[in-house]
Amino acid sequence: MNAFFYVAISHIPLGTAVTIEFIGPLVLSAVLSHSIRDVLWVGLAMVGVGLFGVERLFGLSSMRPVGVVCALGAGLFWALYILAADNAGKKVTGTGVIAIVLLIGSLPSTPLGMANLFMVATDAHLLLLAIGTAILASLVPYTLEFLALRRLPPSTFGILLSMEPAVAATAGWLLLNQHMGVLGMLAVCLVVSACVGTATSKS
Repeated sequence: MNAFFYVAISHIPLGTAVTIEFIGPLVLSAVLSHSIRDVLWVGLAMVGVGLFGVERLFGLSSMRPVGVVCALGAGLFWALYILAADNAGKKVTGTGVIAIVLLIGSLPSTPLGMANLFMVATDAHLLLLAIGTAILASLVPYTLEFLALRRLPPSTFGILLSMEPAVAATAGWLLLNQHMGVLGMLAVCLVVSACVGTATSKS
């Protein structure tokens, strides 16, 4: 999931990648709920994502198709992660499941990094960046998300998580100088609305 996401944000803006990625959990929610209302919310999110395509069609953005495909791939694996984490959480108590998940998740990507292992291990700056990325991008967020999911009502957790595309778009603008057009902002609003609608329909 993270590997696909990192490739995605190297080709498309952060806010766009996160917004597209949310299609995965939304579709999963609609499939599991068997609710027409949730299907309609997913349809709204699809319209939002389609606006990114309209932007590119009219030359208002420079999105690369590989970035969109990778963002969708990240969304697919996010949906699978939700299913796996739910089942694992029922069988493993405490936060031990996070350690197991991170260990198993690192196995497929380890061979890809072997070529640069020596270079990173012998460069203090690169090593610190690698350690920082591992902690800030995987360990901390997954642990906090796991703890929040166990302590908050599902609807509350869902609404808070729904803000992620807007937060990502804002972070991209403030920290990465990634400006989003009117259609892009409308796309984010539609996906956020769909996420909130799906979360509140279960309350």
